[in-house]
Amino acid sequence: TARIGFEIMGVWADDSDYTDINSVSASACGRATFKHVPGADPAACVMMATEEESADGVPGCGYVVTADDMSTVRLFNFPVVWDDAPYKLFRGHASHIMWITFNSDDRLVLSAGGHDRGIYQWRTLGINNEDHDKDKLVLACLDHLITERRDGASSHEPKPGVEWVPLEEGGRVFGPAGHKGIMDKTAASLVSGGPHSPRTLGRTTVVKR
Repeated sequence: TARIGFEIMGVWADDSDYTDINSVSASACGRATFKHVPGADPAACVMMATEEESADGVPGCGYVVTADDMSTVRLFNFPVVWDDAPYKLFRGHASHIMWITFNSDDRLVLSAGGHDRGIYQWRTLGINNEDHDKDKLVLACLDHLITERRDGASSHEPKPGVEWVPLEEGGRVFGPAGHKGIMDKTAASLVSGGPHSPRTLGRTTVVKR
């Protein structure tokens, strides 16, 4: 959880004043453990993580998350010992983040915001080795949904069965027929000039109070 040190130096940007990151937490994945053996040298009781217990099959490697003043959570490989280390960035907080930690089995990351007073719970995927197959399936489903949405948004094709009509007399703006009815009602309310009807100033709509 130390913010300064050799193993964590890559989380800091080159132009950082070393106050941007408020909290860090390393995962249990890849962490060395201490197994006490009576009468043995303490150094010999330190058990390094095996390939199965480490990230990407590299003994001793894991993950670290950071919480910063930019309202972001960042996930790095650990140790982070090179400049401009790659990371994955996650947003959700509406304020700076004061604290962050992995839970005991790395299935969750918990973060606490500052002014937003929010406590967020993040579900990890691909970190806990016991959930490897399940996480792989979830990631494949998410990738499929993202691809579908991206391809659908780029096609610009109207939904089947929806009638598109001109929304104005000039025929420059088209939209679903249902929107035409809403716009007609709005235009009628403007003409009526009721006490709460909007008045137009240039291109800005202002509502009378």
